[in-house]
Amino acid sequence: MRISTLLISSCVYTLMAFNGSCYADGIPEVPKDYPSHKALGKCYAIQQIEQIRAQLNKYNVTRLEVSAVLRKLADKYKLTGETRERLLGFAESFELMKKELPSPDPDSDDFRNFDFKLGLAFTSLTVFLNSNEDTAQSFYDDRDNKDSELGIYLAELDTSRDVYMSSLQTASNSNNCVKRN
Repeated sequence: MRISTLLISSCVYTLMAFNGSCYADGIPEVPKDYPSHKALGKCYAIQQIEQIRAQLNKYNVTRLEVSAVLRKLADKYKLTGETRERLLGFAESFELMKKELPSPDPDSDDFRNFDFKLGLAFTSLTVFLNSNEDTAQSFYDDRDNKDSELGIYLAELDTSRDVYMSSLQTASNSNNCVKRN
């Protein structure tokens, strides 16, 4: 069993990873800037609700497509042994999350748990990539190269996030809406 401490919103939560599961010693408070489909403007056009959820789902699928990029990077960097196994383990984790993708409703506990788990996975991946000098330098080079597999993925991720955030903004400014509680 591995125990680590994570600082979130000025509160400390102890996470215990055991057999691939994580348990927190408390439920973290939802950040004030977390996108909510209830909080923005308190109303939405029905078509906008469907569009927002479709864009959020597309954004989440795009985030999880990192698994394919990681598999290609393992080959490109010619990784072997434990380093390759760990990178491919991250790819497998993202693929499993893709199969368990919840309904795109950021106000549901299922979605918030998924989003939190995804954030932890990306944080762990970043720590891993930075733990090995060769891997870190290759990763930085690919990240900064818009034509690399990673550079292309990051550009698609930015576009997907921008489209989702734009749809939220459009909905919050709508005059043609249905009141929501």
